[in-house]
Amino acid sequence: MDKLSIIIPVYNAERHISKCIHSIVDGHSLDDVEIICIDDGSKDMGGEICESFSDKYEKIHVIHQSNQGVASARNTGVNVAKGEYIAWVDSDDYVEKTWLPDILSVIKNDHPEMVLIDYYKEDKFEKRIISLSFRKKV
Repeated sequence: MDKLSIIIPVYNAERHISKCIHSIVDGHSLDDVEIICIDDGSKDMGGEICESFSDKYEKIHVIHQSNQGVASARNTGVNVAKGEYIAWVDSDDYVEKTWLPDILSVIKNDHPEMVLIDYYKEDKFEKRIISLSFRKKV
C-alpha cells in the first residue's frame, strides 16, 4: 500500500500544472506515493497535460469529472486514494525539492496522525518570497 496519496485538483491549469507535477516527481522515487489529478471539467489542456504525466509515470492517475468545484474535486481524490496519508497540492503551486522526501521520512519514522507543513508565497509584484508558518509549539 502507498504511504502517501497526493491529490491535485485541476481546473484550467494548463499554465501551471506541469511545474506543479514536475516539482513533486523530479528526482524522486514514487515507490510509496500515488499522485491523483482530478480534472474538474477544465476547458483548457490541463487534463490532457495530466494524462501525459500519467502515461509516463504509473503512479500518477487522472480522473475527469464535470466541473463541481475544488471541494468536490478534493473529495473525489479522497474517495479513490489508497495511501495511509493524504496531501493536497493546488495545481498552481509547486513544492521544494525536499518536500516529498521530508514528508515520507516523518511518516515512516514518527507515524504521526497529522503533518503540518510551512509554505511560502511569492509576491510577484515585489519579486520576493514571503515565509508563512502555522507551526505552534505545544
